[in-house]
Amino acid sequence: MSAAFEEASLRGTDVVAAHAWSDLDVRGPFRFRIEWDSVENKERALLSESLAGHGEEFPDVRVHPVVVLDQPSHYLASHAADAQLLVLGRRGRGGFPNLMLGSTTWALLHTVTWPVMVVP
Repeated sequence: MSAAFEEASLRGTDVVAAHAWSDLDVRGPFRFRIEWDSVENKERALLSESLAGHGEEFPDVRVHPVVVLDQPSHYLASHAADAQLLVLGRRGRGGFPNLMLGSTTWALLHTVTWPVMVVP
């Protein structure tokens, strides 16, 4: 997250901190009772935790937190086209922590046409 704030400060722009999540595939024939408010609150807490302290370090950067239920690469590819820079972590929360790139980062590097920065 630090790289995004540093770049935004240098460029004189805002940070849109997008956290898209889709851990569960509930589109199949089975119906699940899911407390979406509870899940969304946990996802918001994860984003807030990631943003903690950066506002103090970069007071000139305005932050726009976004939490959405969507496949991360789909959401970012369809909403970040006007970004000056898309900053991504190299690995996500998936089950393969030793991969060089997570699935979202890999997908976006192969599909988007704007600048991308991949950070550890």
